Amino acid sequence: MCDAIRELFADELEEGVKRGVQLGKEQGLEQGLQQGIQALILDNLEEQKTKEQIIAKLVKRFGLSLENAETYFNKYGNTTAL
Repeated sequence: MCDAIRELFADELEEGVKRGVQLGKEQGLEQGLQQGIQALILDNLEEQKTKEQIIAKLVKRFGLSLENAETYFNKYGNTTAL
C-alpha cells in the first residue's frame, strides 16, 4: 500500500522538492547579495569614503538604483561599530 501511495504522489513530491531547492537557492543568493553590499559599505567607510562615493560604487558594482543604494547605505552605513 505504501508503494501505491508513493506512486500516486511521486509527481507532487518531486515538484515540491524542486520548488524547495529553487527557493533555497534564491534565498541564498539574496543573503549573499546583502552580505556583499554590507561589506562594501563598511569597507569604504573604514577607508573614509563619502556617502556619495559609496552610493556610486553600489550603483556601479551591484546595479542598484540610486534610491536602493541609498536605502542600503542607511541600513548598513549608520553603525557605531566603526
